[in-house]
Amino acid sequence: SSGINAEYGANGMSTLALAKRIVEAIYEPLPREQFSAKIIETVRQCLTPDTEERPDIVGVGSSVAEIIMSHMDEVRTRELTLQKKLQREKKRVQKHYHESNRNLQNYQRL
Repeated sequence: SSGINAEYGANGMSTLALAKRIVEAIYEPLPREQFSAKIIETVRQCLTPDTEERPDIVGVGSSVAEIIMSHMDEVRTRELTLQKKLQREKKRVQKHYHESNRNLQNYQRL
């Protein structure tokens, strides 16, 4: 219940007053600097008391699908970049390893 109290800005509020805020969809809006306008609007629609305006799960999914796909593309791009960096680092380490083995063998021949 403390999570619900915090979400509805109701710390120290009676249970009845909190229930009234929930039913009337009175809650602290999501911070615009942390969330996109699309996500803020989707959350607003989900929390509205008007059942006609409230989307079902298909509506929610279609509403945020573009955002999710965009993030997935970003994650995949980052993954590919990191894989390339890892491959370069592996080659560099292998080169130094082989170089050091050659140097060791040359030293032992002396």
